[in-house]
Amino acid sequence: ANNPRSMYLYDNLLKSYLGLNDINAAQKLAKKQAKKFEGNYFYLVDEGYLLKINNQPDKANAWFKKLIQGLPAAESKAFELAKAFEKRSLISNAVETYLSSRKVLNNDFLFASELSGLYLELGDKRNFIEEALQSLVANEQLIEEV
Repeated sequence: ANNPRSMYLYDNLLKSYLGLNDINAAQKLAKKQAKKFEGNYFYLVDEGYLLKINNQPDKANAWFKKLIQGLPAAESKAFELAKAFEKRSLISNAVETYLSSRKVLNNDFLFASELSGLYLELGDKRNFIEEALQSLVANEQLIEEV
């Protein structure tokens, strides 16, 4: 791709490699982008995602765990990593990211809205309701709207 900064070009090239069943080329692309744009979670998650679709779930899970455990104590970084997981439909990993970050930042109300949506997507009604209520408590303005 002529413009390596373009996520659009990257995504299309990655899809092309996957469509051709060329996992090696896809993995090289993701690694190259992750190295070039250090700290960009979209590329880092793709490295694990490609391991997963290449029938290496243990390596993929270890990679994802390393990403989650290596998160800095910053809301914005947790949000970026979770969104990268969501992009690849790795919803459980996104949930784990938010819960881990919530613990590190010592704030039980953080990411309640995001978590409620993810739990709904997973069909986890109990946790969906719990997080939706947390979200309401955290955002008293929402209570007035409801």
